[in-house]
Amino acid sequence: MTGDSLPHIKGSKRQRLPPKNVYYYRCPDHRKNYVMSFAFCFDREEDIYQFAYCYPYTYTRFQHYLDSLQKRNMDYFFREQLGQSVDKECAFVIRK
Repeated sequence: MTGDSLPHIKGSKRQRLPPKNVYYYRCPDHRKNYVMSFAFCFDREEDIYQFAYCYPYTYTRFQHYLDSLQKRNMDYFFREQLGQSVDKECAFVIRK
């Protein structure tokens, strides 16, 4: 598993689970389908924890997808540049 595809956790702070705590394997209990499990210690009882996981989707891939939508000249899709990110990537607003 790469760093981009590790689960994220939000509690009192945001963090990625370390790769050593994430397990991805074929499980005989689930008809040999792949299963992802992870180990995490809840260190603050009063915190609310949120877990998220998403397969990596690159900025470049997303921009290509938006370009393809824009080329269709659809009445309900409009994209304009709102500003730039800290990494100097264009930040867009999408509206209809």
